[in-house]
Amino acid sequence: MKLFKIMSLFCCLTFSLKAQQGRAFEFWSSQGISQRLDYGLELSLESEERISTGKGEAFRNEQVTPSLIWHYSPRYDFQIGYEGEFDWDAEGKLEVGHRGVATATVKVPFGKWNLLSRQRFDAGEMAGKTVSDFRHMLRLESELFSKRWVPFISDEWFLDLVGARLAENRAQIGVLYRWNRAWESELYAMRRDLLEKESENSSYGMILGVNLRMKF
Repeated sequence: MKLFKIMSLFCCLTFSLKAQQGRAFEFWSSQGISQRLDYGLELSLESEERISTGKGEAFRNEQVTPSLIWHYSPRYDFQIGYEGEFDWDAEGKLEVGHRGVATATVKVPFGKWNLLSRQRFDAGEMAGKTVSDFRHMLRLESELFSKRWVPFISDEWFLDLVGARLAENRAQIGVLYRWNRAWESELYAMRRDLLEKESENSSYGMILGVNLRMKF
């Protein structure tokens, strides 16, 4: 019951910006595969696809991210990688982006709860324009009921370093399911707020997502 109350409160307080208009409903899916190496290293390959069918906003977006993860300790992870992005708009026009990515993750377990804090920095170009972001995500997981079924909530905000402004916020609620030692999946719902460049208002979209990961 306490977990339900916390998640309900989180949904109500996701983002304080005034949302003027809703965006189209979207579906996101991601797949990841990784291989552990010696010295705490891990090779990872992830892909993500996004689809929207809203009126006048149909689009498709794909991202591919190979990376190297260093598990420095049970509490600290560091990651460097490359992200290729392919974005098709409603008219079918393709824009391509390239970014270098670096992340640092801190994991804090307390009892049957796990708190994760991830800081991500990326820089590159999208459609010929320079892009750079700093992202911070907080995620809270609970193993109160089961180590296999793990509900979670998270919130991530984006700071546009080129425009020097807060650009985006993503609030999630979902559940992780561990099939076995190698396979795990997530089902989540997300509210995504996009802050407009020239005002303090935002537009928002609701997203349903599925993640699937395989670890060797």
